[in-house]
Amino acid sequence: SIEEDVRREEELARERSASGAGSDQPLLKEEGEVVTGLLYVDPDASDCHEIMDTVQRPLNELNEADLCPGNEALQAINDSFR
Repeated sequence: SIEEDVRREEELARERSASGAGSDQPLLKEEGEVVTGLLYVDPDASDCHEIMDTVQRPLNELNEADLCPGNEALQAINDSFR
């Protein structure tokens, strides 16, 4: 479980700190695996496309008319940066 992995990594970090091991040396687990990082996946997190409000169609299927809002819209965008 994630909780067990976190507890284990914390224990290894304490042992490493107590031993004076340098931070550039990888930790070794009991199974002989090299610890390179800890990932946390939030199952309730929003999807990137939902956050960015992107289109459902793949971008490589969009044509110029879909991608370019026109000169007036581009001028308004540029003016908003001034």
